[in-house]
Amino acid sequence: MQPIFCWNVTSLSEFGGGAVKMWTGLPMENTVNNVKDLLHSILESHKSRNVKKFLHAIAIQTMWILWKNRNDKIFSGRHRTIQMIIEEIKDTSFQGVRQRSKHSTITKQQWWDSSLNLHA
Repeated sequence: MQPIFCWNVTSLSEFGGGAVKMWTGLPMENTVNNVKDLLHSILESHKSRNVKKFLHAIAIQTMWILWKNRNDKIFSGRHRTIQMIIEEIKDTSFQGVRQRSKHSTITKQQWWDSSLNLHA
């Protein structure tokens, strides 16, 4: 059994990776063993600079929200569905990209529909 405070990348991908993969349309193979390697693999991918930034934002928000929801479940007994968690990931990553980048013209609908050409 893993300690309460320890979650590895495998745990994260098993919980929410499938839904994030479906949303972004990108293959999300678990070939890394830690967060540093995951983020490095995104930055070293053969994607455009913008796509890398979007994927990085999605990865960071996914980890944060999964961690937060895990703690809510353990310490507060609050259980949320995968759909609710994915919606929170989409919302917070959208807000982050809009507020912290030059991509302020992205609409929420484009982000949620993943119609940002993330395959480029």
